[in-house]
Amino acid sequence: MSAAGAWIALPDVADLQLVSLLVPISKHVRALLDLKLQDIGLEVGQDQLLLELSREKTQRSSKLAEKLAIRPSTLSKMADKLAAKGFVMREKTPDDRRLTILRLTEEGGRMKDQVRRIHSSLNDELAVDLQVGESGRALEALTAIADTLARRLARLR
Repeated sequence: MSAAGAWIALPDVADLQLVSLLVPISKHVRALLDLKLQDIGLEVGQDQLLLELSREKTQRSSKLAEKLAIRPSTLSKMADKLAAKGFVMREKTPDDRRLTILRLTEEGGRMKDQVRRIHSSLNDELAVDLQVGESGRALEALTAIADTLARRLARLR
């Protein structure tokens, strides 16, 4: 039994289903990421917001919530916490004062670099037991699943 098999209770091969594997994997990755992010004072989700803000200089809150697949109210709470730490700034758009944009601060940029290091380290930890060539195939399969889920969720929302 591999280390991964010992950590995640795998179903019998006859009952093997994607969902029965993906749900515990998702929970375990989130828990491990949470532990690592706590070391730098962040929570799961805040890392994704910082990374997304680093892709574009400023972004509207509503578009960020959509990109991160979270509710606008969840994004607002997350932005409040990050703004209190000095990692993001909220601004009203000049064209429409009802719309809010978020901007990564210089300190937020430094925190984003730490987040990238944590993500890279976790990626290395997760891939350590994969054989040469398996990581590419695993990434392709997981990307296809992620795309399918995103399309289905978009139709339901």
